[in-house]
Amino acid sequence: MEIRLSRRRLQQSAWLLLPVALILLTLLGRARTPRDAAGNPLLLSPSLKSTLEYRSKARAWVQDFHVLDGELKTLLTEGGDIVHQTQAVDGLLSRSVRLAESIELSRAPAALAGLRTMLAGTSLAYLEASRAVADWVGAPTPDRLAAAQAAMDAARDLLAQTEINRWLQEPEAGDDAIQVPGGTPEPAVDDEGEDGGW
Repeated sequence: MEIRLSRRRLQQSAWLLLPVALILLTLLGRARTPRDAAGNPLLLSPSLKSTLEYRSKARAWVQDFHVLDGELKTLLTEGGDIVHQTQAVDGLLSRSVRLAESIELSRAPAALAGLRTMLAGTSLAYLEASRAVADWVGAPTPDRLAAAQAAMDAARDLLAQTEINRWLQEPEAGDDAIQVPGGTPEPAVDDEGEDGGW
């Protein structure tokens, strides 16, 4: 069985499919193009893209710090049997190490070097707090409990300082913002390179 198509029929089919393909590509481009607060399309340069991606990671790490803090606090205040405490502290220590490694191994854009330094310091403080809690679980004395609580307080202080970094703040309503499809609003940059509303 042989199918024959004339060259003319193929050309006609191509001319019919070309506008449909162009319309589909236009619609896809409109749906996936980042936009500012006014709805105008923006050029997402590689440096802006890497900055926005790192900012998104940083926000996720801050949430991880909050979860870790809550679990460390629960372990210190509620206690429990030694088997449960040992398993919990092992999990918390390995999560603290993974979080610190993730921050250390992630490359930050030059504009976010200060934020990276703050995140790294916070991750090391939570790693130290996890170690202090593990030390208290291994030998629960009042001195070790005080040391664990002091380490937690120090980590919380660093986290609070990190959270007020302007790169982690959500833009206020009415500020110019970049709307990345599927993402959160990001700060816009005006023509002079100035920060748009922050």
